[in-house]
Formats: sequence, structure tokens, C-alpha cells
Amino acid sequence: YAFVAAKFFHFVRCLTMALINTLINKEKKILVVGAHPDDIEFSTGRLILNRNGRNVFAVCMTDGRKGQEGTKIRKILVETEYAKIREWESRNAMKELNVDEDKLYFLGLPDQEVISNPFIIDKLFLLIRKISPDYLLVPPWEGAHPDHDTVHLFTIVAAKNIGFGFNKIIEYGSYNNF
Repeated sequence: YAFVAAKFFHFVRCLTMALINTLINKEKKILVVGAHPDDIEFSTGRLILNRNGRNVFAVCMTDGRKGQEGTKIRKILVETEYAKIREWESRNAMKELNVDEDKLYFLGLPDQEVISNPFIIDKLFLLIRKISPDYLLVPPWEGAHPDHDTVHLFTIVAAKNIGFGFNKIIEYGSYNNF
């Protein structure tokens, strides 16, 4: 069994390396969809940096207004003020990763309310069609945060409705609840 397992893991490693090489290819257009400001930067920042921001498009679904609850800054600011800071931080981080401002889309849904806004599937559909990416990067279905799971699901539905190939949809790493 050890021989079969070794062959299997070698196959998976080769497949993974091929995928990584494809995603690093700056000629391929990628669209990264995130639930909150900072999800994309934390989860795919290294990939974006390796590409020098070239042919990278990003969609942030929520304004992140409920993040960091209980911290000193959140006790001072109202949610809408905090949401503006989170978007500003995200835009600046993406600028540091060399992503052009015109390739960033902030949809501004209230944090933790994506599930209540299925109309957003239509916006995602239109963005995917407009950008016409070679690959879609989505948050994983993790069962830990409702926005992450809903963004995953809504992006898959929008991609399916446009005929986007499932073999071109890639889950990026995220935190988990373990």
C-alpha cells in the first residue's frame, strides 16, 4: 500500500505544481472573489505578488463592517466608518500588490448579510462575463463563516449560469474553524 500511496501523492504533487505554474502565468486572466476586505490579500496575496498584479481582477462582496468586534478601534467607530477604513486598507494593499484600481470591485453588501442578497448572483454573472477570466478563485466552502460559504456558492452559481468551466474554478486557502 505504501507504494500506491507514494505514487498517488506524487501524482497529486505534479498536478498541484502544474496548477500553480498555470496560475503564475501572467498572461492568464484571474478573477479573485472574496467575502470581506482583506480576504483576498491574506489568501492570495503571494500569488498576486508573483504575478506583479498583472491580469488580476478582484471582487470584494461585503464592506467588512462587523470585523474585529470587541477591539478598541471598533468600540470607537460606528460600523459604517469602520467599513470605509476596511475598504481603504484593502485598496491600498491591492495597490502594493500592483493591482490596478480599475480592476477592483467593491460591492458593499453589509457584512454577514450576503445570504440575504441572492440578487448579487446577477452582479457576479455580469462581472464574470465582462472580465472573461481564464480562472476564478473563490473562498473555500468551510462551514465556519456564512459570508465565505455564501460567496463560494453564489460565485459557483453565477459561473455555471455563464457556462464557465468548473475545471477553471479554484478554491483558495483560508482560515478554518479547527
